[in-house]
Amino acid sequence: MTRTCSLVGLLLALAAPALAADTDGDGLPDALEEGLGTDPQVADTDGGGVDDGTEVQLHGTDPTDPADDRRDADGDGLSQYIEQLLGTSDDDPDTDGDGLLDGEEDIDGDGVVEPDADGDGHWSVGEETDPANPDGDGDGVLDGWEVLLLDIDPYRLDSDADGLSDGDELALQSAHPCLDPAEPDSDFDGLLDGDEQAAGSDRCAADTDSDGVFDAVEVSDGTDPALPFSRGPDVDGDGLSDAFELAHGSSPTSADTDGDGLSDAEELLPLADALLTDPADADTDDDGLADGSEPGHLVHQRLVGGVAADRADSDGDGLPDGLELGRTVPDVPDATDGWSPDADPSTATAPQNADTDGDGLLDGDEDADADGAVGPGETDPLDPDTDDDGLPDGWEVRYQGDACEVGALPLDPLDPADGPTDGDADGLTSLQEYALEAGGEPDRTNPCDADTDDDGLSDGLEVDSRYLGESTSPTRADSDGDGLPDGLEDRNGDGQLDPGETSPRALDSDGDGLADGAEDADGDGLVSPGESDPTLPDTDGGGTGDGAELLVDATDTLDPLDDYAGDPDFDGLPTGQEHALGTDPFDPDTDGGGVDDGTEVARGSDPLDPADDQPQPALPEPAAGCACSTSGAPPPGLALLVLAVLPLRRRRAWPARRAARSGRFTHPSSPGSGPRLTG
Repeated sequence: MTRTCSLVGLLLALAAPALAADTDGDGLPDALEEGLGTDPQVADTDGGGVDDGTEVQLHGTDPTDPADDRRDADGDGLSQYIEQLLGTSDDDPDTDGDGLLDGEEDIDGDGVVEPDADGDGHWSVGEETDPANPDGDGDGVLDGWEVLLLDIDPYRLDSDADGLSDGDELALQSAHPCLDPAEPDSDFDGLLDGDEQAAGSDRCAADTDSDGVFDAVEVSDGTDPALPFSRGPDVDGDGLSDAFELAHGSSPTSADTDGDGLSDAEELLPLADALLTDPADADTDDDGLADGSEPGHLVHQRLVGGVAADRADSDGDGLPDGLELGRTVPDVPDATDGWSPDADPSTATAPQNADTDGDGLLDGDEDADADGAVGPGETDPLDPDTDDDGLPDGWEVRYQGDACEVGALPLDPLDPADGPTDGDADGLTSLQEYALEAGGEPDRTNPCDADTDDDGLSDGLEVDSRYLGESTSPTRADSDGDGLPDGLEDRNGDGQLDPGETSPRALDSDGDGLADGAEDADGDGLVSPGESDPTLPDTDGGGTGDGAELLVDATDTLDPLDDYAGDPDFDGLPTGQEHALGTDPFDPDTDGGGVDDGTEVARGSDPLDPADDQPQPALPEPAAGCACSTSGAPPPGLALLVLAVLPLRRRRAWPARRAARSGRFTHPSSPGSGPRLTG
C-alpha cells in the first residue's frame, strides 16, 4: 500500500522541530524568540523579573522592555513581577478572597510576606498578612473580616485570650449575641468568656440565675452562678456577697463604701466601664477627680468617652487629668499623692488629647513644671506658635542642639525673629524651608543645616536649580535614583546642566540604556579606566551604543572594533560582514527580492541582486514510499502556522532593542518634580 503526503504535511514535518525547541524553558519556541528579538537561551530576556513567555502569552507586554514587567494589571497595588514572587494572581486583586487587596497584605510591596514585624505576637496597623492565605491564624475567620470588620487579630487564634477561638465566638453568637472575639469578658461580669462556658454561666448575663449576686462573685464564693439562691448573703444589696466584700476591702453594709459615686460592685468588677478601681479610695488614681466623675470606659481595650478613673493621665502627655481640667482643689479630700492644683485654670488643656494645640509637642513638654500655667521659658500648650513667627513650636524645638551643623543658628520657639532669618546661610529663610513641598506633600528641609540631604548642593541652590527645566530635591541626595549624588553630577555646583556633566534629574543622561551610576561604577564623578562615559551614548565610537554592547551583544564598550559583532536586522549576518558585503545591517533583505541576506549568502546568490532571489530552493525529496501531492485543501490553521514560522528570521526586533543597538535608548527623567515654595 502506497502512503501519500501533501505539501502541507511536509511543511508541518519540517516545522515541528523548530516549533518544539524551547531551550530556556520560558514557554516560547526558540524560532519564535528569534523573530521577537528575545534571547532563546535566557528565560527573562529583559531582566525585568517576568519570563518572556508570560509577558507574550499572558501579560501582552514587551519581553525586551524591563519597565513593563512592573505593570499592575489588576489594580491591587502590586506589579506583575511582585505578584509572581508572591505566587498571587495578576488578574485578581484579592487572590485569596479574604477581603483585603493583595497590595494591602504585602504592604511594602517587596514580594515577601513579613508578618509581625515588631515581634510582639500581635497584629497592628501597618503589619502584613499573607495574600495567598485567606485565614493566616486558622481560626475560621477571613483575615479581611478580622482586620476591617471585627477589630481582631489575624495572627492569633484567640484574639482576646478568653479561652475561646475567634471562630468559635462568632459561631456561638446565635445563642449568645453579646459574644465578641475582641472582648475577653463579653458581659463584663468579671469572668472570661471561656471560664463562663466551663462554669455553665451565661456569657451575656452578669447574673445568670438572677439571684442578685454577680456570677464572678458566686464563682469566687464557690456557689453555683446558674442555680438561683445558692448565693451567700448580701446585706447592702450591691450584688457582692458580704464575704466577697470583706475579702476585697469594701463594706458589706454600704453599696458605695468610699462615696465616690461608683458602687462597690462597679469598682470591683468591670461591668459598665470595664475598669477596676479601689472601692475604698474615692480617687483611685490620685488625679484630683473623684472616680465617679470620670466617665471613660474601655471598648476593645481602648479608652473612650472621657478620662478614666484607673489612670491619672488618661492621654499620656505627662499632666494629670485634674490639672488639665483646671482643678484648683481635689474633688475629694482623700489622699491625692502626685497631684497639684492648677496655677492658671484659664489655660486648661484637653485631658484626652496629648497635644492640645497640635504643634508637635506634648502638653506636658510645654508645661514643663506641670503647674498649669505658662511660665518663663515655656511654650503655650494652647498656642501652636507661641512666638507668632509662622513656625510651629514643635518644629522649632526639633531644630536645636545636635540637629544643627556647626555655625548655624538653632531655632527658638520663643524668638519671633528666627522665622524670616536664614540661620544656615543656604539661601532660604526658616519660613521658606518650612513651606517647601514636593508633589503636594511637605518636603521640609533643616533650617540649621545648609545641605539637608548631604549631597554636596545647598538647599537653596537645589530649590532654585534647573536641569533641563527640573529642580533637584533638597531632601533626597540622589534625586534621579541613578546611584550618584546630585552634587557629584552637578560638578561645578551651579544648579544647571553644563557640558561634560550628567544630569541629576535624569537616570540615564546620555540615553544609552545604562544608568549614570552604572557607567560611573566607582562613583567618583570621573571616567576612570574600565568605565564607559555616562555623557556619551557610544563611548568607544564604534557605532553601537554602550547599553547595546553591554546588555545585548556582550561586547566591550571601550573597544570600537567589536561593535560589528551584532546582528541588528537578525538576518544571520553580523554587522561587520554586512559592511564587507555592502548590504544594509539594518535591513534583513537589502535587495528587496524576498529572501533575506543571510539566506542568499548561505546558498550562494547575490544579496544585492533582487533578480536571483527566485526561485526558492527545491523542497527535499519525500521519503521512500511517500508520494507527495500539491493538491488538496490544507488543514485548518496551516496558513497561520506557515505565516508564523517561515518569516521568523526576517522579523525585526522590538523597537526598544533596535534603538538600543544604535545607542538611541530613551529614558524618562526620574518621576516627580522638585520642591517648590508655597505661601
